[in-house]
Amino acid sequence: MPTTPVVLDQKACHYSPRVVGLRVGQPLEILNSDPTLHNVHAMPMVNQEFNQGQPAQGMRLTKTFTAPEVMVRFVCNVHGWMRAYAGVMANPYFAVTDADGAFKIDGLPPGTYTIGLWHETLGTQEQQVTIAEKQNATLPLTFAAK
Repeated sequence: MPTTPVVLDQKACHYSPRVVGLRVGQPLEILNSDPTLHNVHAMPMVNQEFNQGQPAQGMRLTKTFTAPEVMVRFVCNVHGWMRAYAGVMANPYFAVTDADGAFKIDGLPPGTYTIGLWHETLGTQEQQVTIAEKQNATLPLTFAAK
């Protein structure tokens, strides 16, 4: 289990990064890098909700989630445009896409897996992939525009 926290920063009145992945029980550190009040409001469906103000620059809040959940939504009740999402996973086999939409999951043992994808506005989808011993697999995945 990773003990290094995943950091969700409030910078320039935006959450950065907008999407994070972490393990059940792994610390999530929420930082206020802005010289203004922010309010961190996590709105999970499975885990415990929290809603805490961070009135000063440099404030840190550390939380952990006790159950898998895709996705936990975060808002700032002071700045209505601020949104972020955390995927809380039971295993280490997950990734967040890069700016081009690519991702890589290292260390999967041989087997057949269902890969689940989530997008903030385009929804979810699943696709199966089979990985052989010492094989790299490429899985072309796309979301249809809504």
